[in-house]
Amino acid sequence: METASKAGFSVPALSTYRHRIKKIPISVLQELLEQAGEALFRKHKGKWRSLMVDGTEQRSICIEMVSSVRLVLLVAVDDKGKTVMLGGAVGPPYASEVELLRRILARKSVLPSLPLVGDRVYDSIDILQQIQKLGAQPAVRIKTTWRYSIRDQLRQISHRGWEEWGSQRYRIGRVFGSIKIKVNSVFPLFREDLAMKRALAAAVLYNLNLLAILTIILIKAHIIICFLFIPSISTSLHIFRTLLNNFLTWF
Repeated sequence: METASKAGFSVPALSTYRHRIKKIPISVLQELLEQAGEALFRKHKGKWRSLMVDGTEQRSICIEMVSSVRLVLLVAVDDKGKTVMLGGAVGPPYASEVELLRRILARKSVLPSLPLVGDRVYDSIDILQQIQKLGAQPAVRIKTTWRYSIRDQLRQISHRGWEEWGSQRYRIGRVFGSIKIKVNSVFPLFREDLAMKRALAAAVLYNLNLLAILTIILIKAHIIICFLFIPSISTSLHIFRTLLNNFLTWF
């Protein structure tokens, strides 16, 4: 907001901003995150290698203390290491990451047939069953000790998946790092619900940024093709308008 104000744009007062944000349900941010992620996923269908889930703390700087909220994200990773977010859930500082993942999965009717990689905190049987039911392949790290061997068949499947895909888990850490660097804000928040919405909004902006970049690249490419290879200007403009309408419909 400070940057926009310095650039000459009209921005609301911070109190007005907070009042508007309070009225936005978290479910709206979740849906926006999922729809943008699904659009990106469909655009690059066939290049995705795995799904990953992880949680992090998003700091919320208040007047008297530094607090945090818990954010869990489900992301897809392609063959070049690029990521897109397919879902997210947020909770208070000590919220269970297992419960937040349950909320993400509850919003899904189907998952891509890819390995879903996660740390041992997500090795609950009901989560593994839900992952498999939705169509993904569980690759969650399983808790083991020298006294305890893995006996459950589903946990054994998940353990083998982790041994194959677990080394790639660091990629989701890069996503969290990118969010904190690019869109993390330090203006004070007095309410926990606002801090949770801000954490989820940061994930939404990550996906929207990818959509904006992709759209600009595609439009530029089609403009060049139209004006280089189609001699008639009227024909070129007609094709360009058609392509632009298709882009808007796609989003």
